[in-house]
Amino acid sequence: MSLSQKSRTAIYEALSDMGTDPDAVEEFLSHFPSRDLDEPVTKEFLRAETATLRAEMADSAAQLRTEMAELRTEMAELRTEMHVGFADIRTEMHQGFQRMTLSLAALMVSTTGVMVAAVTIAR
Repeated sequence: MSLSQKSRTAIYEALSDMGTDPDAVEEFLSHFPSRDLDEPVTKEFLRAETATLRAEMADSAAQLRTEMAELRTEMAELRTEMHVGFADIRTEMHQGFQRMTLSLAALMVSTTGVMVAAVTIAR
């Protein structure tokens, strides 16, 4: 509850007339708001604001959990894509090594044939 300026002045004068220290009177009056906007927070208001904040935090937490689940899903998909990609690379490398091995074997056989023919002709 706020005090009007008239009430504040009356209280100040009455306490000052009783011989109370002016600083003590000012300190006493500072505990009473001078405007309605300066009213202290009530327990009900604080509870309502706290409930609102808790609800917002719960919503944010739920949204964060949803986003984290989506991120985990995306990471799992990326992991799968990487495994498939690496498997494709391994397959291509294996096929390339097979072709290279066959080519080298054919080259060795043909070179050996040429060498045998050259030795046979040279005799």
